[in-house]
Amino acid sequence: MNFGENFAFKKAVESEKYCNTNEYGIATREGIGKKTILLLGIALLTSLLIIGIMLKIGYLPLFIYPIAIIFTTVVQVIMCFSPRKAKSLAIPYAISEGLTIGVLCGLLEIVLPNQGLAIAGSALIITLSVFIVGVILYSKGFIRVGKRFYTFLICISVGLSISFLFMLIINIVSLFTGGSSFFDLLYSSPFALLIAIVMCVIASLYLIASIANADNMIRYGADANLEWYAAYAITLNVIYLFLEVLRLILILFSKNRD
Repeated sequence: MNFGENFAFKKAVESEKYCNTNEYGIATREGIGKKTILLLGIALLTSLLIIGIMLKIGYLPLFIYPIAIIFTTVVQVIMCFSPRKAKSLAIPYAISEGLTIGVLCGLLEIVLPNQGLAIAGSALIITLSVFIVGVILYSKGFIRVGKRFYTFLICISVGLSISFLFMLIINIVSLFTGGSSFFDLLYSSPFALLIAIVMCVIASLYLIASIANADNMIRYGADANLEWYAAYAITLNVIYLFLEVLRLILILFSKNRD
C-alpha cells in the first residue's frame, strides 16, 4: 500500500508549466471526466477478471502481483517527470493497477470466503461516494484548494512518511528480536485504527488536490493531450483512497470478530 507516496501530486503546484502550444486543442472538464471514467473502468474490469481467475484456480495469479507493482511504480515515475507520456501510459497503468487490486481482493475472498468480496465491495462503494461528493463540493466552491492546502498536505505527508520509515526500522529490529512486525503495527496494534482513519483522510485530501490540479490545468489553458495526465492523477488517487478504505474496513472487521 502507498503511505503518502503520490507521484502525481508532486506536479499539482506546477500546473502552469503544462501550458504549451495547445497543438491538440484545449483541455476540458468533459475530456478529463471521460478519460478518468475510462481508466477507472479498465482498472475495475481488470480487477474483476483477476478475481474470477483466482476463485477458479486459486493462488496461481499471485506471481502477477510483484510484477504489476514494479511496472506500476516505473510507469508512475515516468509520467511524473514527463506528463505528456500519460497519453500512451495511462491505460497500461490502469491495467496494472487493476491486476494488483484484483490479486489483493481475490486473496481476501480466498482467506475470508463469502466475506472478502463483500468487504472489497463496501470499500469500493465508500471510495466512489467520497469521489463523487468531493467533485460536487469542489465544483460548487465549498472546498477551496490553494497554497495553504497544498503546503499542509505536503507537510503532513512528509511527516507521516518519516514517521512510517522510523517505525519500520524499529519494527524490523523488533522482528528479529522476537517483537511485533510492521504488519502488526498497521493492522492489529492499538494505533492501527487511528492510523487507518488518518490515512483515509489524507487520501481524500489527495483526491481533492488531484481534482483541483485538473481544474487548474483547464483554467491555465493546457492542451487536450494533458487530459490523460489529469485523468491518471485522479485515477491514482481514487485507487489510493480505495486501498486505505479497504484497510480501515479490514481493521474494523477484525476487531468485530474479536
